[in-house]
Amino acid sequence: MFGEYGLYCDRKYFGLVCDNQLFVKITEPGLKLLPQQEQGSPYPGARPHFLMTELDDDRALSSFVRATCSVLSAPDVLSGKKKKASGEKRNRRP
Repeated sequence: MFGEYGLYCDRKYFGLVCDNQLFVKITEPGLKLLPQQEQGSPYPGARPHFLMTELDDDRALSSFVRATCSVLSAPDVLSGKKKKASGEKRNRRP
């Protein structure tokens, strides 16, 4: 995959660090907070992400990340629940 660092907040994957650059998933709250934020792909074949260049204001960055994570969902895999394949019948006992 990307080979560097994946970033999580409350079990939600929100971004990554590649080549000493911080990339954050693009979300509606992120676009509202930073509509002119530069975008880029963290590695070949990746979806575009916000390329965060202003890293000195930790409060602003934290608020931005929390707003981004507020609309992301935690994966079911981490919760210990397994999804049934569509069309798969459940075993029910009488």
